[in-house]
Amino acid sequence: MVDQNNKDLALAIKELTEQNDTLSLAIQRTRLSVKRLRLEYAVLLERLEARIEKDPSLHYEEPLPTLASFKNNLLESLPSSRSRKRRSKEKRDPNLPKRPTNAYLLFCEMNKDKIRHEHAANNVDMTKVLPEIWKNMDEEAKKPYYDLYNADRLRYQREMTAYSQNKTTEEANVDVKNESGNEEEEGDEPEHEPDADEIDVNDSDVTQLDDGIGDVASSVMSSEM
Repeated sequence: MVDQNNKDLALAIKELTEQNDTLSLAIQRTRLSVKRLRLEYAVLLERLEARIEKDPSLHYEEPLPTLASFKNNLLESLPSSRSRKRRSKEKRDPNLPKRPTNAYLLFCEMNKDKIRHEHAANNVDMTKVLPEIWKNMDEEAKKPYYDLYNADRLRYQREMTAYSQNKTTEEANVDVKNESGNEEEEGDEPEHEPDADEIDVNDSDVTQLDDGIGDVASSVMSSEM
């Protein structure tokens, strides 16, 4: 009986050891994959920066992310389940203007189907063919796409100006409503009621006061609407 228990324990230990070795190997492979991806990302980032320096039309309004910022963003993209639920409810403003598309992306979008059809027999990688074709194009061939990009950029600037103005107006209206609400709450507080000996009020004064309050209320309601 004791020998059987020892055999069972030895078998269980052997299985746990094998599982531990398997997990260790998986962790090692994962670490190697992460290192390889970091290296590939750094190389791609350098190539992209070099291409942007050669082609001014590819300049972006925001700086390219560094490897450190990419790592931080990756860590921040793994929040708690409560944070994920809260972020999932946040939606992009549908009124926010669409950013302009640069000349190269316009070229890809307008010609990818045609180029794919021309190279259908060769089963080529479009991510390699499109950059090569664009690189070999002269300035005259690229000009229509630059013109489209410049027109789209002007469109974006106009829409962003209008969007910012509307946003400012909406925020100002919200502030006015909040201030009006605070004033109404303060007006509800009890005030000192003077004695009859302190003031002398006749019927005509009361009528004029009621009319004045009505005019002020009407003007405030009209301005809020």
